Amino acid sequence: AAEAKAVVDLAEDEMHLWRALNAFAIALAAPLPPHLLSLLPAPPAAGWPEGFVLETLAIKQRERAAEQQSLAMFNPGVAGEPEPLYEQCCTTGSYPARRRVQRLSFAVWAWISSDNRELQAALEKTGTNDRIHLALLRLRELQAQF
Repeated sequence: AAEAKAVVDLAEDEMHLWRALNAFAIALAAPLPPHLLSLLPAPPAAGWPEGFVLETLAIKQRERAAEQQSLAMFNPGVAGEPEPLYEQCCTTGSYPARRRVQRLSFAVWAWISSDNRELQAALEKTGTNDRIHLALLRLRELQAQF
């Protein structure tokens, strides 16, 4: 029972983080980096909230990267270096959701902070939920600046 509650809590925290990332990306008018977009899970049962743009951005990024890779394959040297193709992590059953969320709880920090003390504090958190909560606090601070 406790393990089931922990899984539900983690899923809820992750959805809060994605909604906060979406709001911040809109406020910045800047897309999330592709390596973060690759960690976007399938839409929740109720669907993404209105105004959620990250799923569309992730699809467009993958399409653009695939197009660039095709162009580079058929026209080497003409297209330049293609954008890396980051496949969506949740498309295979072999990549557990818990691992994807854990990866997100670390990877998000490369986008929301460059302060070594904040990064160290995130690294020192032992739980995925704790890192997500810290990221949410950081995103609130950043939102307040806009």
